[in-house]
This record gives sequence, C-alpha cells and structure tokens, in this order.
Amino acid sequence: MKKSIRVLAALILAVMLMVSTYSFAVLAYVPAAYPQPAYDNRPPDLNDTPPVIDGDPGEWYLAEDGSGDFFADMIRAGGQGDQTDVESKLYLRYDCSTNTLFALVLGEPNVPVLVEGTDETKSPPEYIGRDNAHIKVRPYDSSSPSDWFKLVDGDSGNDGTPPDFEWIYERDSIIDDFDDDGRIADGWEASAPLAEGSWDLNVHTQVWHGGESQTSAVKGRNIDLVITCDETAIALPSASFTAQAGAGSVTLAWETGTELDNAGFNLYRAMLKDGPYTQINDALIAAQGDAVSGAGYSFLDAPDYGTFYYQLEDVDYYGTSTLHGPVKVTVARPLRRPLYRPRLPEF
Repeated sequence: MKKSIRVLAALILAVMLMVSTYSFAVLAYVPAAYPQPAYDNRPPDLNDTPPVIDGDPGEWYLAEDGSGDFFADMIRAGGQGDQTDVESKLYLRYDCSTNTLFALVLGEPNVPVLVEGTDETKSPPEYIGRDNAHIKVRPYDSSSPSDWFKLVDGDSGNDGTPPDFEWIYERDSIIDDFDDDGRIADGWEASAPLAEGSWDLNVHTQVWHGGESQTSAVKGRNIDLVITCDETAIALPSASFTAQAGAGSVTLAWETGTELDNAGFNLYRAMLKDGPYTQINDALIAAQGDAVSGAGYSFLDAPDYGTFYYQLEDVDYYGTSTLHGPVKVTVARPLRRPLYRPRLPEF
C-alpha cells in the first residue's frame, strides 16, 4: 500500500512538473501578432504602391541599402547632447497620384514604443499622451519655429482618409514603472497629405529604454526631405552648404545626410541674388555618398573681390535636379601698408 502511494505521488509530481514546464514554455513564447515586414529590397513594381494604414507593417520593406523604405535613424533626444543611441527607425513612401506621405516608425528590438501612460520614474511622474507620436514639417527655406506644422499624430484616428494613424501591436504595458493602465506598441504607421517639394522634417515618438521613457526623434529634430514626383524619388538634399571667403577666393563646402540615386553636383555663381548665375565647375562633381550615408565636399572658387551669391545643384541619375541656396559671401580686398611711409617734420 505504501509503495502504491509512493508511486502515485511520484506520478502526480511528474505530471505537475510537466504542466509547470509546459506553462512556462507557453508564457515564454510570444507569437508574432502581425505579419512581419520584409528585410530585403522593395520590388520595383511597388515604388508607387501606398501601404494601408492598418497597424500591419507586412507591406513595408526595411532594407537600409537604398532598395527598401528605410529613411532615417531616430536617436535618443534627437541626438541632443551628443546622444547616439538609435532607439527607433523611420521608413517612408510617397504616393504621387494623391500627394500623400506614408510613414512607418518601429522601435528597435527590446525598445517598446509608448502609446500612453505615466512614467513613474520621473519626479513628478510624467504623463505621456498619444500625441507624442507625430510628424511635423516646415518649408525648407524657412528658419522660423512658428512655420512648423503637424501633419499627423497618435490622436488623428484612422478612418481610411489621410491624415490616418494606427499603432502596431498596441497592448497593455508590462513595464513595472509605466503605470498599470499604460499602453505600449511595437511602433506605428501614418499617412498625411503633403505636396511635393522641399521640406524640413521632424518625426518624434516616445520609447522605453534604459529603465525610463525617452524621446526618440530624427537627428536634430530636423532633417531634409525632398519629394520629386518625376521619378517618385524621396531624397535627402544637402544638410549644409556654406561659403567661406579667403584672399581673393571662396571655399564652398557642403555635406549630405544621404544620397538617393544622386549622380553629382554643380555650382553656380552670381553677382546678384536673383542672378543670372553661371556654372563654375567644368564637369559634374561626382557623388560620394549613398542611400545610407552621405559625404562631405568642398570646392575652391577664385572670383576676385566683391559680393557673390552661390547655388548648389544636385543632379540624380534620371536628370532631375534640385537647387539649394543661394548663400552670400563678400571677398574684401586686403589692406596694405605703403612701401614708403613719410615722416612728419619735427618742431
């Protein structure tokens, strides 16, 4: 009898261990809640195909070599204070037939995107609302903070008509310091009307990283966006273009963020802001950057003395060009002492 009891107890214990192990395995396995995006290149026939804003990123292509939809890294605090942690990624597509911009933001692995809730690590606790996920633009030739306007945010809703917004795999928070009613997601996708042309772009979201909520935004919270529908191209133009006067010369320097299908550059000079402008380089200055990273360039011009205006032109492989500038510079004549300095008579 005692032996039977011992055998029964052993069987019960074995079953309990099996159930416990099975339960642990089930809890440890979290199946994908949506079709995963592709990490390879985007097929050419999808260049103009708009994604559906439905919280399913399966139709996006995440390749970062210029063949996918990748556009920019999103960095902690937008790179402020020398921050370099990439916490999320931005992907873009544009529909020229409807002049609509489509965006996808995905948190990096193990970096959840915050939907709404309270960060209890802050003092006082900090509430994060859905509108913290947003896209803003400003005309490229503007430097006024008041010219920024919001295209779409997490409160825009989703009715099938841009501006539209949808969270990707939104769910209850499992983060101890992000309150019990908090909501998190893997990212979000959005659409908004936007005319082709040149824009300053700011994309912003909140993530949980390093044990607290963090702002994740494009570098400097201001990157360049050029939309050209002739070739359905979205490219980053020059991030900077400067002119530095020397002794009878001008050093022109420019730096690019990325270069999508860029063949090279031309430079133009004029005496007046409105022109006429004359090309000063004999041959196209070959592009050195690519769709992932840009490059730095310089050119020495010898225009003599006076005030001059310069424009930079980037030219893509399809013949489409975009002008940047003008920038103004004055080359002053150097002050020279005469070889003979007369002396006043002494009295």
